[in-house]
Amino acid sequence: MAGVDDGGVPVDRLSSLPGDVLHLILLRLCSAEAAARTSFESDVKLAVLAALAANAAPAIRRLQVATDADDPDATTATLLLAAPRLAGEISFCSWPRWGDSSDDDDDDDVMPPVRSPGVVDLPCFEKATEIWLTLGLLGVALPQSGVFARLTSLTFRDVRFTADCDLGEVVSSARCPLLQKLHVHASQDLCNLVIFSESLVHIELQLHGGMGEFMIVAPRLRVLDVPHCFSWRTYRSDSLVWDQPFAAVFAPVLEDLIWVDAYDPASVKFGFGTERLQKVKTLPIKVYEHPRCTAHMNSVKLLQRFETVSVLQLELNYPETMGDQQYLMEAITKLPTIEVLSLVLSARGHTFGHCVFHLLKMSTGIRKLELTLQGDHDSQEWIMDTMWFLGHQTKTCSESCICNQSQDWKTADILDSLLEVEISGLKGSENELAFVKQLFGWSAVLKTLTVHLHLDLTDIDDLCKELLSLGTPDTDVKIYFFHPKTSPPWKLYTPPE
Repeated sequence: MAGVDDGGVPVDRLSSLPGDVLHLILLRLCSAEAAARTSFESDVKLAVLAALAANAAPAIRRLQVATDADDPDATTATLLLAAPRLAGEISFCSWPRWGDSSDDDDDDDVMPPVRSPGVVDLPCFEKATEIWLTLGLLGVALPQSGVFARLTSLTFRDVRFTADCDLGEVVSSARCPLLQKLHVHASQDLCNLVIFSESLVHIELQLHGGMGEFMIVAPRLRVLDVPHCFSWRTYRSDSLVWDQPFAAVFAPVLEDLIWVDAYDPASVKFGFGTERLQKVKTLPIKVYEHPRCTAHMNSVKLLQRFETVSVLQLELNYPETMGDQQYLMEAITKLPTIEVLSLVLSARGHTFGHCVFHLLKMSTGIRKLELTLQGDHDSQEWIMDTMWFLGHQTKTCSESCICNQSQDWKTADILDSLLEVEISGLKGSENELAFVKQLFGWSAVLKTLTVHLHLDLTDIDDLCKELLSLGTPDTDVKIYFFHPKTSPPWKLYTPPE
């Protein structure tokens, strides 16, 4: 279906045809191979792929489509053609087209992705078992009727839900009786979500804020992952405030609660027993912040909600500069009884032993500490500044910094249950080594210390020798370094003979 112009250049004549006419033409071709040859020069590849799939087999077990086409009508037509044939998995990824640079000589001048406005109508896939839908910047309208009778996994990524879209009604048991996993990632305009499901066991919701109401009744739900769905700051008068969350969760067998979001016990209700709870994760906590800041209270209040948790995951963040900051960790007066404390720490050159000590002294039954060290300065230049063992000046705060005011953590002896410590991302700064040294002072029964050095460290002998010297005869110290050209890339350090 391609001709040539006066200069002999191939011309695509299919793209200008209406979608229904193109569909009829493709369906009348004798084979899938013929359809593929006919569509080679056409930009209307979605309709071609759909017709190709519909003609190729009585039933499709797996269909994968990836395109940068920006026509929501063509996308809808593709899904409509595939729906009655699909008896398995479908992965449909529509990526936005990137605009051209306004100045070809300026590599930094990159236009944002270009996407025509519009909405994709998702049909009912009655026999599909898994659906993965990525739409770039396009909207999605869900089917008003029909049952996804065999669907077990449903994923939306980078979609915009229309105003009349009721996702909760679609994924509830009446229309998705076998659905076990629901993932919604990097999406927006999902204002309310009400789910009644007898089958769901795993829910992940990652929205760009704005959710007003979330209610779920799921007697088999085991994992609930809700990051940043409610906690979207909005302008009201002259100040920025947290949107008030409203949620009700009834999940009696819930095991993992990742609630990295706003929490107010007056409007967020959890209906599940804590005796089965295995893991809890909260919003990041700022160790120092302006005195009027109250964001950390979301995590503080959530921690007070539980009595027992096997694994508690917290993220602690220090500011670059202290200024008039105030120490906020004292607001945490209670932790659940835990076995594993998993901390992600962005210290940014500050002393961090005090805040870790504050948490450990309340964790009387803790058996394992997992500490991941990270920050905003993971470039090679920052690493070179912080590698004390190479003779460079260590990037730390001044002695007068308020992070150095409390020294009680250096003399405490509190952990009679801590048996195992894992540290990742260690660079060898003075503050890090002081903390590792104090670990052995805190715990007389420490059996295992495992250290994964920062990825960019290369000259590691002096640092590893220092770490090994800190251990006691009863402690098994293992140090791993990253070697990208080997498999596996993490290698156990052994001292040279």
